[in-house]
Amino acid sequence: MASGRIPTEAVIELRCRLALLPSRSRERRVLIQSKPQLYGVSEQTL
Repeated sequence: MASGRIPTEAVIELRCRLALLPSRSRERRVLIQSKPQLYGVSEQTL
C-alpha cells in the first residue's frame, strides 16, 4: 500500500503506541522509522 497517504487509523494507532513508551525509548524510534516505509512517505511527513 505505498500510495503516499497514511490512513487516519494508522496515525491514531501509532500515537497510542508512542504514548505508552518513554520519550527516549529505542522502540519509539523503531516505530517512527517503520511506519513511513509502509506507506511510502518520509519520516518528516509522518
